[in-house]
Amino acid sequence: METILIEVENSVQSEEIKSALKALNVKFVTSKGDSNSIKIAESLSKGHMEMLQVKSGKLKARDARDLTDEL
Repeated sequence: METILIEVENSVQSEEIKSALKALNVKFVTSKGDSNSIKIAESLSKGHMEMLQVKSGKLKARDARDLTDEL
């Protein structure tokens, strides 16, 4: 699964993109002007990249204790 964040400039672009996604049978969620969504998407992307690095052996897996020890 992949998450793609698309920022549109106006409602015409928004409707065109939604129409294209519907035609391709792509599941999507919309949100208006929520900077929190951008932070969530970036965090998910970072976590996914870290998971891939752990799987390939380039990074050691961490658990919650590792995170609390850093604080």
